[in-house]
Amino acid sequence: MRRLILFTILSFLFTFPLCAQDVTVIGQPDKINPGRTPLLKGTITDSESGKPISGATVYVEKLQRGTSSDSSGHYELRLPVGRHTIRFQFVGYENLQREILIYSDGSLNIKMQSRLFDMDEVVVEAEGEDYNVLGSVTGIENLDISEIEDLPTVLGEVDVVNTLKLLPGVNTVGEGSTGFNVRGGRPDQNLVMLEGAPLYNASHVLGLFSVFNPDVVDQFSLYKGHIPPKYGGRLSSVLNVSTKEESIEEFKLRGGIGIAASRLSAELPFNGNKSSLLLAGRASYSDWILSLVKDQDIKNSSAFFYDSNASLNHRINDNNRVSLLLYRSHDRFRYADRFGYSWSNQIYKNNWNSLLTHNLASEFSAMYGVYSSSNFEPSGLEAFKLYNGIRYFQFKEHLVYNFNEAHTFDFGLEWDTRIGKPERLEPYNAESGIDSEQIEKERSRELSVYAGDEYKINDWLQVNGGIRYTVYHHFGPDQVFNYEPNTPKSVTTITDTTRYGNRETIATYSGLEPRVSARFQLSPSSSFKMSYNRTQQYIHQITNATSPTPAAIWQVSTPHIEPQKADMFSVGYFQNFKDNTWETSLELYYKQIENLVEYEDFAELHLNDHLETDLLSGDGEAYGAELYIKKRVGDWTGWLSYAYTRTFVKVASNDPELTINSGEKFPSNLDQPHNLTLVAKRKLGEKSAFSLNLTYSTGRPITTIESNYEHRGTSIPAFSERNKYRIPDYIRLDISFTIAENIWKNRTVDPNRPITDSMSISFYNLLSRDNAFSVFYTRSGRRTYPRAHKLSVLGAVIPSVTYNISF
Repeated sequence: MRRLILFTILSFLFTFPLCAQDVTVIGQPDKINPGRTPLLKGTITDSESGKPISGATVYVEKLQRGTSSDSSGHYELRLPVGRHTIRFQFVGYENLQREILIYSDGSLNIKMQSRLFDMDEVVVEAEGEDYNVLGSVTGIENLDISEIEDLPTVLGEVDVVNTLKLLPGVNTVGEGSTGFNVRGGRPDQNLVMLEGAPLYNASHVLGLFSVFNPDVVDQFSLYKGHIPPKYGGRLSSVLNVSTKEESIEEFKLRGGIGIAASRLSAELPFNGNKSSLLLAGRASYSDWILSLVKDQDIKNSSAFFYDSNASLNHRINDNNRVSLLLYRSHDRFRYADRFGYSWSNQIYKNNWNSLLTHNLASEFSAMYGVYSSSNFEPSGLEAFKLYNGIRYFQFKEHLVYNFNEAHTFDFGLEWDTRIGKPERLEPYNAESGIDSEQIEKERSRELSVYAGDEYKINDWLQVNGGIRYTVYHHFGPDQVFNYEPNTPKSVTTITDTTRYGNRETIATYSGLEPRVSARFQLSPSSSFKMSYNRTQQYIHQITNATSPTPAAIWQVSTPHIEPQKADMFSVGYFQNFKDNTWETSLELYYKQIENLVEYEDFAELHLNDHLETDLLSGDGEAYGAELYIKKRVGDWTGWLSYAYTRTFVKVASNDPELTINSGEKFPSNLDQPHNLTLVAKRKLGEKSAFSLNLTYSTGRPITTIESNYEHRGTSIPAFSERNKYRIPDYIRLDISFTIAENIWKNRTVDPNRPITDSMSISFYNLLSRDNAFSVFYTRSGRRTYPRAHKLSVLGAVIPSVTYNISF
């Protein structure tokens, strides 16, 4: 930690620029989103009275684009990345002109000085909402938190990750599973970030909630096709969640009270409107709900979580800003006296954003993160606690150079160090008869350099491409077992052991990752896009469960566990109708994967210092089609998505011990061919709404018992080929009502700031379907045949009520 602080301070000192003070930087270079035009918003007020100015003109003459402020003085205008001159005008006030350099969504508040003068006519042209057609990348999903606030949710909590599962190509194996799957990929193949800081578990309560507090989230972007070169280390997707930019002018407070959890956040400006502090917290109290269930095991169970956010921002001047982000979350889940899990996340991140010249911007970030987890069995002679986890250091310098509004070049370098926490077994209590045990875990470091270029060549062709190169080292202290050549790795084939000292390099991998995406404009409302991406992943989540548990092992690549590699091709057709009221798209993709981690039967994964003896290496294949129809405006809004997704694994070798399914490819655990989602929202008055979600997906594959035979009085099951059968299909209907008539309309904290509130009532799994999570077998004795049982996590309708308030 001391090294992190020292490195951060030194880097800040060496990168402090001497810049002109006449350009205002909006957003951050690291948040440039190729699939989304940045949104500039703000409030226009009278410089003396502070009252909002309604009808003020906001205009960019070069682009012939503008808007006007509403009754509260608020305005919004989308502008391409780059430098712009904005003119603010209103009758009776001085004309005001501001130079900005915009990278991503941000705010610019304006105070106008009154004066009587004549104003030339200004024609305002609003920009059409056609970014899905005009964007240059494939497979990108962008959502604002405001778009999902009215959707039905589990226990009333607005949730980023659960909303993603309603989009084409994103799904999960069911309630009770952590993470999500993108285009047939595994959960560990998704890079999930909070403000650019990686999270190794983004789930609360085994996936029923995510770790992102909705009061803090501004927007989120999911890259599932083309992944920009600035992101690396995962094969399937990148999810970056951006937090709200706290106000530097006024105090704000918001929160919500639900039947299972409550939350509160505050924005505190200080230091003469140069600094601001955001504090937010959320905690659950759901045990009382479990106590109402008739099942005695559930009644004796417990589930608890909390998360907290703190963000400090300081503007040194218009061209320099520093920030500090602190995040922490913790979960504890216990199922009766049988088993339980505990896990936590910690993030510490420093940022320095600088405008080095009029068209070159820099963002330096230094971060430290820790993921800790444990699983436990609290009763019996073998009651235990098993701990593991991982921590990381990351430093990144990201630079963006704007040639003009049609051409943006970005480049940078990134340094990552990962240190596995020791795997430690301890007795749960004094009555436990087990002995303590511990094994050390591996360490790694990565150095990556990258460059990307987004260039609008002409009116019909725009290209977004680049390259990333990474050098990876597995380093000591560690010991590596050597095995007999041309034989399966096992304890009996170990020949000797090589020991490595502190920081000594053990294994090295490297590789180029070219990435390119192009958009061909077919008409003002339609386009064709295509992309190719190569990605590499040097860390693996080791679990023999269908869905990773919080205690799954994060394992870095070693001499015996090679990095995963993927090549993905995507094409898509995008068409908007009726002045962008309707958005439609059809995308096709094909992905090949090398070095997938598979497992031998009855693999021992925990406390195994020769883990490679229980692992197998395979190849993967995924392909599919995604149809997306979205209605953006009107009394009814929402979307319909359908995805046909296939994903297969092949583990073949000349040695039968290293082969699965006789060397033939088989459906992966995540192969769910058909996924259909309908999301609909109906306005009820000015702010109230009714919403529904309807979800259908094919049951996932399982390996079942096909027959039984008896041997010396014992029934022996004969299993099918790997993943030959499927569990029942998944169907779920959710509805919600949001009532926002503002019962506090006659009360205010400030005359210009009324209290606003809303009430959300939702019903999750309205059809009360007993959807299967898995199928397992039990038998009562040696001579009886195993009987199949269906495991369901949520088999009943889950009602919830949440009250939200802000001022």
